[in-house]
Amino acid sequence: MARVEIAGGELTVHVEGLDKVLALRSQLHIPLAHVKGVSTDVAQIADRFKRFAAFRVGTNVPGLVRAGTFYEEGGWVFWDVHDLNSALLIELSHEHFRQLVIQVPDPEAAAASISRRWRPARPADPSGRTGASPPAARPPPRPPSSRSRPPR
Repeated sequence: MARVEIAGGELTVHVEGLDKVLALRSQLHIPLAHVKGVSTDVAQIADRFKRFAAFRVGTNVPGLVRAGTFYEEGGWVFWDVHDLNSALLIELSHEHFRQLVIQVPDPEAAAASISRRWRPARPADPSGRTGASPPAARPPPRPPSSRSRPPR
C-alpha cells in the first residue's frame, strides 16, 4: 500500500510496510507539473495486473501482487498494488516512469486531492501552443555582400 502526499508543488508517494521490500523503493517524488492525468478507472490496466511481466525490478505474482518497476508497452511503470479495486493510476510526462499504479486506502479521495492541486496545461490559442507570449519573429535575411570573393 502507498500513501500520497502533496506539498510545495510536488507529489510524493510513500511506499509503506512490506511493499518497500517488494517494490525495492520507499518513496517517489514527482513535480505536479509532470502529472498528465489521474484516474481511478482501473479497467484499462486490469489485464496487465493479471499478466506475468518479463522485464521487471520488483515482485510480480499475477493477479495477487505487483510491486516495483516494470517495462510495459514502451515505457517504465511503477506498480504497488495488491487489490486492483483500491488502485490509483497517475499518468506522467517528462519522468522516468510514464505511469504510477499504486494502491491507496481511498483512491477517490487521493485522485480528488491531486486534481485540486494540479491543473493540466491548456492550449493558449487554437494552434495548440501553450505559453504566454507568441514566438519571436525572425529578422529578415541580410542582402548579399557587395564584396565578391574570387573563385578558388
